[in-house]
Amino acid sequence: MKKIERFGGIKIIFFISFFFSIILLSCDNPVENDPEKLFGTWFNEDSGIYTEESHADTLFYTDRLEIQFIPPNITKTERKIFETGTNIFLGYRYRGEGTFYVSGNRLNMFTDKAAYNDDEVSFYSTSLELIPIRREPERVTYKINMNILQFIYPPCPPNANCIGSQSFFRSSY
Repeated sequence: MKKIERFGGIKIIFFISFFFSIILLSCDNPVENDPEKLFGTWFNEDSGIYTEESHADTLFYTDRLEIQFIPPNITKTERKIFETGTNIFLGYRYRGEGTFYVSGNRLNMFTDKAAYNDDEVSFYSTSLELIPIRREPERVTYKINMNILQFIYPPCPPNANCIGSQSFFRSSY
């Protein structure tokens, strides 16, 4: 009789251990750092109001930063301005092209060509011509959690105006 009770106790312990093992092994870690998951277009958006000093016109706009990762290792970055409400594309604030490589959870991006809007002329430009620039690296730690790409930046020097992290959403178009 004691053997049966003892065997029953071992069965219960085995069953509980097996049950928790299955639960732990079946839980997916949503953070993925497979470099191939980077491919595609990612964006973040911010809204604002722009008023020209010389006019009484006020523009309600959406500022959209898009980063494309194109196989095998090309990046295209564009900061676009859209009219809020109508979502009409108005122009660019920035465009850039370059390359990238991944090492573990580190993303290294290099801008080879860039174009910046001339704020003295206008808030945005309908076209910006890319010109070669001195190759500047940007190194971030990255995480992909489902459809969210997060850049984690290195610590800032004292008195610098930096951000600690930045999130992008996978574009559906």
